[in-house]
Amino acid sequence: MLKYYPWRRPSFQEKIMEIERLRKVYAFSHAQALGKGGARSVIDQLGFRRPAVIGGEKSPLDIKYDSLPDAFVIKPSEGSTSRGVFPIIRDEAGLKCLFEGYVTPDYISSTILRHANDISYHTESVTIEALVQDPQRQGQIPYDWKFWCFQGRVGVVCQNSWKTRKIRDVKWWDGQWEDLGKARNDAPVLSTLPAPRFPKELTEVAQSISRKIRFPFVRVDLYEDHIGPMVGEITPFPGFKAPFRRDIDRMLGKAWEEAWAELMSQDGYILPLSQNKQAGV
Repeated sequence: MLKYYPWRRPSFQEKIMEIERLRKVYAFSHAQALGKGGARSVIDQLGFRRPAVIGGEKSPLDIKYDSLPDAFVIKPSEGSTSRGVFPIIRDEAGLKCLFEGYVTPDYISSTILRHANDISYHTESVTIEALVQDPQRQGQIPYDWKFWCFQGRVGVVCQNSWKTRKIRDVKWWDGQWEDLGKARNDAPVLSTLPAPRFPKELTEVAQSISRKIRFPFVRVDLYEDHIGPMVGEITPFPGFKAPFRRDIDRMLGKAWEEAWAELMSQDGYILPLSQNKQAGV
């Protein structure tokens, strides 16, 4: 006799893994629109600030460093890894990368090209943007605020304090800016990291972008300068190698389901999938 098993409690981990699997079989229209160019379009439509683009869609071998300002970022035109990102401040000694110290143009080019075209890394072409600088921590990478959002609801916020390209401290916050402690095991928690200067404004930007993207979940990455929030990245696929603590995983899974139900209740909403991408399951 078949036994009935009630549905398990909602899990963010399970949902993000399923989306990662499905996007290899289907084309996600919302995700296709959220390449870096599409993300800039969303940010501009909403009237939010983002780093100015100085130049883009070129090979790193073609960068004319003498024509660039004294602070800039070289990053892949498309990709989801820090391996090809170079935040640079130029001084009398040369090009200082805030991730790893002084570098040469040849080193930058060879590093980007070496990792390019790997499925988990990035493209060969790069975009050059103005460097967002923290007014209270000169010469350091500003705090990176990553918002896990569900149709206008903020689930958690991860504050990243980068030391090198691979080493960082984090602090986890809930949607009301209360300390969550050790929410995940992917980086050391540093409870003394300060709250943002513009918490209300950061939250409002993340919420607005989340509502604009017609999908249950999106992660919005923000920075602060002396004026307020700056939008860095928007991604529906932030990876899933490090699971959240069980209570947080269930809370985020519930938020996902509630956001999905809200979208499905709207007139004319169509699941943003198309079967024009052929791939094996």
